[in-house]
Order: sequence, then structure tokens, then C-alpha cells
Amino acid sequence: MSNNGDSGSPSDIDSQTGLEALDMVSHRAEAAIAHLTEGCDASAVFGAPKTVGDRTYITASTMQKMGGFGFGGGGGVGDGATPGTGGGGGAGGGGNSEGRPVAVIEIGPDGVLIKPVLDFTKIGLAGIAAALTILKLMKRAGR
Repeated sequence: MSNNGDSGSPSDIDSQTGLEALDMVSHRAEAAIAHLTEGCDASAVFGAPKTVGDRTYITASTMQKMGGFGFGGGGGVGDGATPGTGGGGGAGGGGNSEGRPVAVIEIGPDGVLIKPVLDFTKIGLAGIAAALTILKLMKRAGR
């Protein structure tokens, strides 16, 4: 039953609206999951080979894709015949994807060499964390 002035009871209208909302959320969740799985293949991890002289270079990366979604609900009090005695709803979702190079593969006449790519941000943050830990331990020892 639709909400177009028919003589349906409010509970029939509410249940129809709830089913339509659930269907809409289901379609959005399917689309989000399909989007998250796009690009989950070797081409997302290994770059296109680049040849310079007698050497070929291929970048290797790490990829992460994350997502989540949620639903809500609601309810009310009374017999359902009085407008404004209940309600609810909700749905939401989000996601993130990120990638970073981790190595360069060099193929040449001497063989294959894998060179790691250093992440200076992580190294810097680890150094700061280590320094703060040492300062805290020194402060405790000085008590």
C-alpha cells in the first residue's frame, strides 16, 4: 500500500515506508561493496613496467580498502493510530582506500633486485614515539 491518500491504516503506511527504506539501504550497501572490490587485482599492486636502458622497473604497492555500514530502527507507544507517537530510522556508511609504494623491482642483465621504499612518515612517528617513551621513563626514574 502506498501513502497517496488511500484509506490504509497508519501502521500499514509505516511498514511500507520501512520496507522501501530497507530496500533503498540494501541497494546502497550492495553498491558500496561493489565499489570497494573494484581495483582488487594485481594491477592495483604492481605498476606498469618501465624500461630504462637495459633495466626494467616495476613498483610494488600495498593497498587497503575499508568500509562499513549500519542501520537503525525505531518504535513508538500506543496503538499506532495517533500520529506523532513513534518514529525512527537511519542508515549510514563510509569507506576509505589507500595505497603506498613499498618496493621497486629492478630487472636487469645481472638478475632481479628488490629495493624497499622507506616510509619516512612512519619512521619519523616511530622516532617521536620512542623519544617520548624514553623521556617518560627517565622522568619516572628521577622520582
